Amino acid sequence: MTTVLCVPQWQGSASSRAPRLMAGARRASELVPADTVVTVPVLETSGDKAAGIRAYDVLVENQRLTQKTLDGIDDRVITVGGDCAVDIPPIATAHARYGDALTVLWIDAHPDVYSPHTLPSGAFHGMVVRALLVL
Repeated sequence: MTTVLCVPQWQGSASSRAPRLMAGARRASELVPADTVVTVPVLETSGDKAAGIRAYDVLVENQRLTQKTLDGIDDRVITVGGDCAVDIPPIATAHARYGDALTVLWIDAHPDVYSPHTLPSGAFHGMVVRALLVL
């Protein structure tokens, strides 16, 4: 069985058009063949900057909501989302299940290895791979 996990989060992006990622994630999740589609009830507010990361409080809460949703899914998961940060809980869950046998192929327009010190915008979508490397 396959479950599509729709995470319509946009706050990791610095783009002024980022809120449109919510509708895009919902639409894209309808296009993926799956047995079930589960949409995470993410926060829709913009949030506050902390620790050099834009919308830090909202991103942390959305990660918690995503992980809580994932904890109830035993199927294979295909994640469809807004910004790149939605991939952290699914990859962390897969890592917990499969350990070193897990391989992640990250394809993106930029490397996503920045830190709050190297990315002045504070947009977390550019820091995701760096965060994943500590798993």
